[in-house]
Amino acid sequence: MFYAYGKIHGLENIAFCDTEDVKATKGNPVLLQQLINKVNGPGVHFGSHEELIAATNKSLEEYKGVVDKMGLNPSDRKKLLALPFYMAKRKELPEPKKGQKEYHLFNELYGQSWYDDLGLKRDPDTKITEFDYENYFSPELLAKVDTASPEFKNFVRMLNLTTHTNYERLQANKKKFSSVMPLMAGLTDVEKEALIHKI
Repeated sequence: MFYAYGKIHGLENIAFCDTEDVKATKGNPVLLQQLINKVNGPGVHFGSHEELIAATNKSLEEYKGVVDKMGLNPSDRKKLLALPFYMAKRKELPEPKKGQKEYHLFNELYGQSWYDDLGLKRDPDTKITEFDYENYFSPELLAKVDTASPEFKNFVRMLNLTTHTNYERLQANKKKFSSVMPLMAGLTDVEKEALIHKI
């Protein structure tokens, strides 16, 4: 049962479904998915990040009030009260999906597609090391320096640290963009565009 529920896309949006409609599904995962697919969400837009935080805190207070009225035993009550935080943690670093404004903004900002690393199990590019520096410098240049000296080895190590492959850049860009995505919650496409370009 839990495996089947875990496969429901956007299960958290069940909060926006009518209670009687949810009961009518009798727990059928297929019917629940069909019901959730019809949900448009709260349709609320916030003028600032502070407004979003205030609205979230208010919702949590209302949620706590509803849970307290259920008369649950202490362990079940704690689980339900923790549920919003577990869900928030699950979405801590969200990923943009194709068709979303955020997906196009990522491409526009970094000149990379979010899925450029799809199917890659390891970085296909290499970086300079002490053992293959000959592939990065011309023989004429290497003939003029002492490649066995500590200074040269430190120079190669520094190059290795300060240069990044396309794969490494993509991972860093993904992490930065994901950290900004929660700020875009509740914003219109125009507002998202303005926010990203201001940052």
